[in-house]
Amino acid sequence: MVSFLSSWVKNLCLALIVVSILEMILPNNKTKKYVKMVMGMYILFSIIAPFVENKNELKFDVENLYRQYSTETSATTEVVDQTTMDSKLNELYEEKIEKNIIKKIWTHPKHNEIISYNYNKIIDYNLGYLRLHSLFESATEENIKNNQIDWFKNKILESKNNKEEIYYLFYVIGEKDNSLKEELILFLLDNTNNIEIFKNVCLFSHSESWSGSRIPIIEQKIEFIQSLLTKIKGKDKLLYIEHINYLNERIDSYKQEIKRTQIEEYVDDFLN
Repeated sequence: MVSFLSSWVKNLCLALIVVSILEMILPNNKTKKYVKMVMGMYILFSIIAPFVENKNELKFDVENLYRQYSTETSATTEVVDQTTMDSKLNELYEEKIEKNIIKKIWTHPKHNEIISYNYNKIIDYNLGYLRLHSLFESATEENIKNNQIDWFKNKILESKNNKEEIYYLFYVIGEKDNSLKEELILFLLDNTNNIEIFKNVCLFSHSESWSGSRIPIIEQKIEFIQSLLTKIKGKDKLLYIEHINYLNERIDSYKQEIKRTQIEEYVDDFLN
């Protein structure tokens, strides 16, 4: 029962988000009230539908979704608990819908306003960093990538004197590939040389995953900072001397971390 109610609330929240976005982008004319009436019916349907849906049909759709998105390709005889599987599949389904909606938003003429509205709401209501990242999923389409870069640059200009806002913004940017990350960091420096603002820039993702040794990940961080240093030194050494010193300190810190990691991994290998 708890699982059902949780799923019902999530779907209802998703419906409300979709309706609020549509309401924002609808022109103010006579047809708007009729569209709002349809949206009201959509919300009502979202409230009632889960209670009257055919269980067998749902099960069929869920199983198809599982086959499409499951990453477990190896044969296994493990019996999967039905409740756990349903929960995971619901999450996959919701994630797919959310990604499709966000991708369409990025191609909309008013994408800047819509993304900014949702970005600010996520921060204001403390909905979590994962929600922030979901607004900026990596895209292969050039128009979406360019729109995202333009949005980031506009937000940097808007937030360049606010340490907290820069932290949130670069928390998202820190997940991007190195070339885009470097481009946006340099763009920030072109618009402010405040060292305290710069220290709030997240240079790297806050999550890590590796197989075997962690040392290559740390070495990649050092390589990125060295590349960034080269670009900054090419601008104006005197203007950015504090930034250069700060980044050199980060490199030294990572080198010390490599030494500690080497010892830890050696001890782990020895004991195991």
